[in-house]
Amino acid sequence: MATRIKPLAVCQQIYNFSCDINASRKAQNIVHISNDIEYDDIKKEFQDEIYPGDRRQHLMWFLQISDLHLSLFKDQGRGSDLKTFFCTETVSVVQPPVVLATGDLVDARTADLLGSRQYVEEWRMYQQILQESGVTMNTTWLDIRGNHDNFNVLSLDDKNDLFRKYSIQGKKNRRSYSYTLQQDTEVYDFIGIDACMDPGPKRPFNFLGEEYSHVQELLESAKGNVTIWFGHYPTSTIVAPYPENRKYRICAVDHGIFSFIDNHLEDWPLILVTNPKDAMMLMPTIEPLYRMLKSTHIRVLIFSPHPIISAKVKINNGNWSELKLSESPLYVAPWEPLKYMEGIHTITVYAKDSSGKEKTFSHQFSLDNSRPKFPLGARFALMGHISVGQAIFGVSLLITLLPLCIMRIYLCYGKGEGIKLKSERGFIRRMIFKFSLLASVDKLFWTVVIGAFLYVGVGPWNFISSYILYPVHSVPFELSLPAVQKCQRWTAKTL
Repeated sequence: MATRIKPLAVCQQIYNFSCDINASRKAQNIVHISNDIEYDDIKKEFQDEIYPGDRRQHLMWFLQISDLHLSLFKDQGRGSDLKTFFCTETVSVVQPPVVLATGDLVDARTADLLGSRQYVEEWRMYQQILQESGVTMNTTWLDIRGNHDNFNVLSLDDKNDLFRKYSIQGKKNRRSYSYTLQQDTEVYDFIGIDACMDPGPKRPFNFLGEEYSHVQELLESAKGNVTIWFGHYPTSTIVAPYPENRKYRICAVDHGIFSFIDNHLEDWPLILVTNPKDAMMLMPTIEPLYRMLKSTHIRVLIFSPHPIISAKVKINNGNWSELKLSESPLYVAPWEPLKYMEGIHTITVYAKDSSGKEKTFSHQFSLDNSRPKFPLGARFALMGHISVGQAIFGVSLLITLLPLCIMRIYLCYGKGEGIKLKSERGFIRRMIFKFSLLASVDKLFWTVVIGAFLYVGVGPWNFISSYILYPVHSVPFELSLPAVQKCQRWTAKTL
């Protein structure tokens, strides 16, 4: 007997994702037929036989590392750890077809950390690490510039532009570029966005990115099933920086659904659950999330330098189920998604390798598009917009000007002599008296007040905001299925 469910939320999710007219009509038909339908009908309505099962198909994973900050003056262990534990150990174990190195490859700061310059020794260190580790023989290394790599670089032809000489991609790609990976039946386009300013100012004036016209050409030339954007400035997702945390990111695209997790170097086993996906990271407008509903197996990527001797999974407070090796590194366990159709649930995975290292990992998932809430700080960092910064700046400026305006009004009522007489009684009163002098001089007062409000209105926001791509370091993701390829091409603008 087929299980019956209430698919309203799920069907709406499918409708929002698909731009195909016929598909949307089918979603509407499902909703209007009845309040509950059979799960088998969903599979019939959507003639998409690509859904997560027990085989290692329609699956690709890659690594990302950011902010290497190789330095002559600070933390000499950065280079050795990068060479030994990332380029040699991690890449050898994970075996990614692609590694993204998303900017700030070198530190380019002076010994006192106040100034900046491009040190050829730092760039040689970066080049030597890649050569001696042999990492470029085992994977495709896609590096891109960050603001530190662009300190004091006047132009792309400037002698200080050492990225073009010592990096992997700089020799053949001057700025933004694309790389196409074909794996099994899927084609993946990686588009690297070099948003560095031209010319590159000195520190501390080089922390903004700008759009680059070549990106539009790269977008139009991308023909893959999946397009992955990467660069130093975007903030769709933020990578934990390497220098302080020694962290990297593993990302996977499993049947068109994007998952990722950050991990410390030498922290094994490495666990990434690709189905069901973390509810916090759902992208319903560009991912075929209905495939989770159709899936037959839980899917987990588990990596370790040593053989995995135990792997198991449980949902909520249920019993542990064995995760069986499908084809390394994919472990699977059968499941019934219909049991978890409403609300948020927790999946927990345990893995242990032959060296005795073990790890337990959990995340929340949902099949009805429910989402847990980000903590306030994380929500501000990830979902903030340039207008948030503008508002904070405006309020701060208002708080600064308001006491000055109040003092001006106070002086208009002839209270200046009283302030002057009391100015010798303490530090605070003397400061109030000096403040009153500023408010009493017309040329100074009106210059400050009018100038400040003009500054908020026309600068720097009207100029800078048109050049900022998005601050910090990210891997935005765009999915392009055949039926929705054209309309999804423009989703990157909203990331």
